[in-house]
Amino acid sequence: MENQEFYKMLADATNEYRKLLKNELNARWESLNLDLMKSAEYEVIWGLVSRQCSLVNEMSYSYLTWNEFFLPIIMRCMVENHINISWILQKPNERAKMFIEYGLGRETKQLEFAKAKKVKEEIDLKFIENTENWINQQRFSFLNKINVGSWKFNDVRNTAIDAGYKEYYDIFYDVCSSATHSTWNYIAKHNLKFCESPFHKDHRIPVIKEPEIEIGLFLILTKILQDTFEKIDKELNIKITQPSSYEYIMNAFNTENKTNE
Repeated sequence: MENQEFYKMLADATNEYRKLLKNELNARWESLNLDLMKSAEYEVIWGLVSRQCSLVNEMSYSYLTWNEFFLPIIMRCMVENHINISWILQKPNERAKMFIEYGLGRETKQLEFAKAKKVKEEIDLKFIENTENWINQQRFSFLNKINVGSWKFNDVRNTAIDAGYKEYYDIFYDVCSSATHSTWNYIAKHNLKFCESPFHKDHRIPVIKEPEIEIGLFLILTKILQDTFEKIDKELNIKITQPSSYEYIMNAFNTENKTNE
C-alpha cells in the first residue's frame, strides 16, 4: 500500500473510532442513576475512566507515535489507571475519598513549595493564586483535613495484588516501565548501536532511529481501555446498546492487514 493510501486508511479508521468512543463513554455515564450523596465515588471513578478515553483519543491522532519508543509510556499510565479503578471499585466509598485526599495533599505540597520561595516571580504568584483557588473549590464534606502524607496504596504493585490484578501488572507494567524510566535494558536496544569500525572493539554509539508505525501497539491501548469499560460495566451493572469502538477498530485494522497479505 502506498503511503497516501495508508494514511487515509488510518485517518478514516481513527475518525470513526473516536466518534464511537465518545458515544460509548456518554452512554455509560447517562445510564447511571446518580446518587449525589456519593459524588466522590462518581467523580473519581469516572474521572479515571475519562482519563483512559482521553489518552487513547489523543494517541489516535498521532500515528507517528505508534511505536516502541513512545506508546509504552502511555501504556504504563493506562495500566496504572486500570489497576487503580479496579482497586477503588472494591470499596468505592472509602477508597475514592483516599484517592481525593492524596491528590489534594500533593497539590498542597506544591503550593507550599511555591510559597516558601524567597524570591517569587509573577509566574509563581499566579500559580499560588490559581492553586489556592482550586483547592478551596473542593466541596467534599469529608475533607476535614488534607492528607499531605503518602497514599497507603500508592505502590502500583501492591495495589494490583490487592485488587487481584497481579497478572495484569506482570504482563504490562515492568516492560512499560523500562521505556518510561529509560533503563539500560531499554536504551541499549533502542538508542544505541554497535560501531561499524572493526578497530573500536564493538563499542556502542548513539543513534536516532526512525521507527515504523506499529498498528498493533495502538490496538493494545484500545484493549486496555476496553478492559476498563468491561470492568466498570460489570461492577456498576451498566448495559448500553451503542456499537463497540474496540470491535470496530479491531475489525478495521485486521481487515486491512488481511487485504495487504
